[in-house]
Amino acid sequence: MLHTSGIYVFESKNYSGWIFGNEADKQWTQSFRSGHKERFYNPCMQNISHVWHLEEFLRSVPLKAFHSVIVFSERCELRKIMLTSDRHIVVKRNRLRNTIAPMLSQALLTTEEIDAFHKKLYPQTQLSEEQKQAHIQRVTAMQQKNNPHR
Repeated sequence: MLHTSGIYVFESKNYSGWIFGNEADKQWTQSFRSGHKERFYNPCMQNISHVWHLEEFLRSVPLKAFHSVIVFSERCELRKIMLTSDRHIVVKRNRLRNTIAPMLSQALLTTEEIDAFHKKLYPQTQLSEEQKQAHIQRVTAMQQKNNPHR
């Protein structure tokens, strides 16, 4: 999301169950009432990679203008999420608006800058179906490599 208060990079997670995680851990845990647990790649690390690539692509944007926001669905319960820095926001979807609303009043970018960033970013979003599928396969392979017990 491009806004005068910065560039918001959202990572959306549609998980159920209880979610446990620490910003510094490589894996987070999804736990179900049945006792079954699933591990998944830390969404903070996943999103910081997205932010890093945007920072590299949009070099003129001040670092403080990037906001990493991890959004979980209402189907889960965020049980124990330990954030050790102010680099990320982790929130359920129904609390997103109230969580970022106070940030929206601080102007860091001009409307002209936003227009220029949009113009530069838009072509990067125009991927073919083959390119999208190749990306999904790369991410899936990386996740399986990082979590061989899945």
